[in-house]
Parts: sequence; structure tokens; C-alpha cells
Amino acid sequence: MRLTRAHLIGLGVLLGLAVLAYVLFLKPPPPPEELIRQKVVKMVAAAQEKKLGGVLEEISPRFRTSDGMNKDELRGFLAGQLFRGTWVRIFTVDLDVQVKSATSAEFTGKFIFGRSDAKVLKDLAKDSVLSSYQITATAELEPDGEWRFVSARYQEIDPTQFL
Repeated sequence: MRLTRAHLIGLGVLLGLAVLAYVLFLKPPPPPEELIRQKVVKMVAAAQEKKLGGVLEEISPRFRTSDGMNKDELRGFLAGQLFRGTWVRIFTVDLDVQVKSATSAEFTGKFIFGRSDAKVLKDLAKDSVLSSYQITATAELEPDGEWRFVSARYQEIDPTQFL
């Protein structure tokens, strides 16, 4: 049998469909630790882009902080932090996720938040505010199959703890 161009194209299409089926249906999902870590990275990116919705979609409606802040209050707090400066950067260190059960995990990380009203590079240092926090949060697997953060506590830390 002689392979024609049509046979080769058909074989290529079948191979492509097989790879697509594997990626979409057969490849196992990442473990919860990786999913939660990805969510934190996604939240940081959304915050830097001042996309508050991208941060809040990973927060459960049941969310509470250790000092009693709920999701709506968190929205207001984050809006005040993110929209105050023209420049926002968040640096993460020591991200750790520990799965506690099939439906619960604890996340801990250190974050440096930088915000500035500087309009030009030469003013960046003098017009910048830096703060750093250790955040510990609990994520739970919700009925829709998504991991979301349901509680958090934070404490301000000295930037030297990052070294």
C-alpha cells in the first residue's frame, strides 16, 4: 500500500485528536497542593493587574479572617489597597500547601506588597510603600468541585525574614 498525502493528513489529524483527548479527558488533574498553589499565583497576578474579581473568585462566600472580616469586607479592604497607588507589585516567598484531608488544606506564604504613586521611574523609590505579611489560609473543596479559601489569618512581618 502506498501512502498518499491524504493518508498522511488523515494520520496527522487522528494523532492530533488522540493527543487532545489525552490532555482533555485522560490526563489526571494536578494534586490539590498544586491546584491551590496555582490559585495563589493567579490571585497575585490578578492583584498586580488590579483585577479584584480575579482575586475574589478564589474566595469562598463563607470566608472569614481571624479578626472577623468576611468576603465583602475583604473586597473593600483589597480595593483600598490595590487602587490607592498607580503601581502595585507583590512578591511571594516560602509558599507551602499542606493537604489536611480530602476536602481541606492549609496554605502558608510570605508576601511583600509594594505600592507606589510614582508616575516616572526616578520617583519610584521615594514614592513607594512596602509592607510584608505572612498569610496562613484554609482552603476547602466546595460542592462545585473547586478549592476556595474559607479562612485566613495574617501578621505583619519584618522584611528581613525574607532573607
